[in-house]
Amino acid sequence: MPAGAHFGQPVRQAPVLFIKLSYGDLYIVGRYFIQFVLLVIAYHLGTHLGLFVKVLYGDVSPLWPPAGLALAMVWYSGWRWAPVILVGELLAALVLDQPYWTGITGGIGMMAEVVVAMMLIHLNRIDKDFKTSGQVLRFFAIVCLVAPLASAAVGIAGLLLSGLVSVGDSGPVWITWWLGDAVGLMLITPLIWFWWYKRPSSPDLFLGWMSLTCLLVAFFIFAYLWFPGRGWMFFFLLLPYVVFSSIRMGKHGASLSLVLMAVLVLGEGWEGDTADFLLSIKMAFVGTCCLTGYALAVMMEANVEVAETLHKKKWRLQTTLQSISDGVVKVDDYGAVVFSNVMADKILGASENQMEGHNFDRYFKFTSLDNPGKKIRPVEKYQMVAKRNELTLLCQLDRESSRPSVLEMRICPVLTDEGDSVGGAVIVLRDVTADIEVRRLLEFQSTHDPLTDLPNRRALDEALKAVIEELREPEGMLAEGPRSQGALMYIDLDQFKLINDTCGHEVGDLMLKELARELNKIIGGNGLLARIGGDEFAFLLERCTESEAENLATEIHRVISDFQFRYEDLSFSLGCSIGLTYFTREDYSQQAVLSRADIACYKAKEKGRNRISVFRAKDAEMLRYKGELEWISQIKSAISSGSFRLYQQGIFDLKSDGSIDSTFGLEVLIRLEQRDQVVAPGSFIPIAERFGYMPVIDRWVTETLFRKICLLPPSSQVYYINLSGATFNDEYFFDDVENWAASYNINRNLICFEVTESVALQDINRTREIIQHFKSLGYRFALDDFGSGTASYAYLSQLPVDYVKLDGKFVRTILHDPIAKVVIDSLVQIARLKGMTCIAECVEYEEEARMLVELGINLLQGYYYEKPFPMPKS
Repeated sequence: MPAGAHFGQPVRQAPVLFIKLSYGDLYIVGRYFIQFVLLVIAYHLGTHLGLFVKVLYGDVSPLWPPAGLALAMVWYSGWRWAPVILVGELLAALVLDQPYWTGITGGIGMMAEVVVAMMLIHLNRIDKDFKTSGQVLRFFAIVCLVAPLASAAVGIAGLLLSGLVSVGDSGPVWITWWLGDAVGLMLITPLIWFWWYKRPSSPDLFLGWMSLTCLLVAFFIFAYLWFPGRGWMFFFLLLPYVVFSSIRMGKHGASLSLVLMAVLVLGEGWEGDTADFLLSIKMAFVGTCCLTGYALAVMMEANVEVAETLHKKKWRLQTTLQSISDGVVKVDDYGAVVFSNVMADKILGASENQMEGHNFDRYFKFTSLDNPGKKIRPVEKYQMVAKRNELTLLCQLDRESSRPSVLEMRICPVLTDEGDSVGGAVIVLRDVTADIEVRRLLEFQSTHDPLTDLPNRRALDEALKAVIEELREPEGMLAEGPRSQGALMYIDLDQFKLINDTCGHEVGDLMLKELARELNKIIGGNGLLARIGGDEFAFLLERCTESEAENLATEIHRVISDFQFRYEDLSFSLGCSIGLTYFTREDYSQQAVLSRADIACYKAKEKGRNRISVFRAKDAEMLRYKGELEWISQIKSAISSGSFRLYQQGIFDLKSDGSIDSTFGLEVLIRLEQRDQVVAPGSFIPIAERFGYMPVIDRWVTETLFRKICLLPPSSQVYYINLSGATFNDEYFFDDVENWAASYNINRNLICFEVTESVALQDINRTREIIQHFKSLGYRFALDDFGSGTASYAYLSQLPVDYVKLDGKFVRTILHDPIAKVVIDSLVQIARLKGMTCIAECVEYEEEARMLVELGINLLQGYYYEKPFPMPKS
């Protein structure tokens, strides 16, 4: 029992090592062994090949193939084949009946040579394929000449120790050994790489080369036989052969031809002694041929690669040029066409290669796009530019066989990589005919009316602006002379809406088109006729006297008055209101001129329509119209800019003693804040009513109020909103109100619309229907200014309103007019019978309030209780 073991414990046995090899491992080992044997045989055959050209002293050969094979094995396949070198050298010594240590020293020397060669290869970054001429030079001049120095030194030492070489012969033998290994490296190492590892893909070149090689070998055999010892005289024929092979087959041809050349050169004196000088010449010739052959092969392959690269780039460039949608034309310094792609031929209308050699400017006819009669020479224009960077032109190409086309032409210089001009130019062409047509169409549509094809408001503004700017120039055509002014007419058709309502807008459009043609006939080219609205036209005269303008206005009025439009069995006639104004060099704004023509047209309509009105600066009525139009402009601006402001005035519920019990409701009012001033509604409301702008204001008031209410705390106060007659009769207004109420979640019981008595009585049936419908939705209604009409009491019973607001004239006269007191008393009685509530407004004094309470009116409003003040901002 081993020491330290206890009873009952198992005794551990000593481990036994087994080496188990799988079938795969056996295959690898066997394969390596077979390859090893084959390489040793090849090494041994290389030894015998070298001995064919050996020199007599020491069996030293000037061509030692095993040196090249040894480096090839290690360089191409790795250090695992290094033992082949030792075995091969030992076997060579035994075959030559040399002592075995001679083989050992030879193997050590060869290994040293391979190690030095591999170091030099890595230091000089030499590629196996010899990519450049520099790599060829470094391999043959450094690796092949330096590495064999070590092998030769070790090998000579072995020969001296064995007594095979005397000390006197050691120098020539060392040189021969060194050169033999160098030649072996030069010939065999590249040969193995290019014919074993990098075999040529096609045998065609090889077969042609073999034919020449066979002829050459036959020639040299004939020379050796007929000129024994003089065959070296024909060696000069081998260099052209090497050059031809290198050029014809590249590195593959160079490697084969160099081996054949070396065998022929070095084997020329194999039957006898060869002089050292002649041997040195032969070896120098072989080395020179090796360097020349591979250098030529590398350069030729580089040239082929460059040529292939250039061919690929050229093909790629041509393919790209042929496939792009732009035309490309290359011209020389004289403007002659050198190259054109397919698209250029198509754009210019030329067949393939038809224009090459022709002068580009003279072969094609280019004209100005704005002035078709003006010829353009693109290349000549480009050459006239001092600094020729790039020139872009837009011109028209005129062709006899087809319609003209518009070309966008970009001319660029031809530059080197350094940016230097090499002459000539490249012209890039693009057919933009369709783009120009679309652009012109868009420009036409933006400045013309789509129905009548007349200029539109934008075109009129631009033309008027251009004429006014011309007036300001001292040399302008309108600056001096009898026609030193222009004229502008606004033409508004009368009764045109009747045609649209009767027959539809399609018939109305047909009538407008026919009327536009008639007006163009009488106007001709004397001015600009534009359609600026649905039934509104304008006419601009650049140069005219007042009499000429007024005569033309009279003629236009007559043509429109006499115009008859027939549709089916119907016949329609029109009238027109024409506003005429003049402008001179003192006018600095086209808007002012347009405004004056509009004012004159409005005056013609106010005076009864179907007439001509001329704007006179001293006419008081014209000035009034001008002021009203300016107010309309301010109203529009106030809505868009937010200058309007909502105000409120309370409606109070009074006790029997006349004191305020609570605030019953708020009347919503509107004010205009302008330049830190508050403008009362009496300044702009009448003008807005006259010009039909009240629906816009009432809509703004209603929506703004709803927006404020939704942000305020819940309340029981009723908001009273005044509606104009135009708003109440607008069939879409109450639909908008309902949408706003739903959007802002408004309690409809808190909204009361005030309608004046005069509006309510215009169409009492329609008024009753509207009030009944929207009262069913929860809204309230009040009859405002009651008592101002002549038949108020007769119609009051027919209107289902909630409140009746007494006209302020009765309140203001109640203290001293007994009739007013009687009217108010009777109104209260009727209102009670109808279930309506009376409201008195314009209360300014305490006595008025007391008397109204005594008469039974408990809801009062006026300055006595509260003046209007701004509603809180939301």
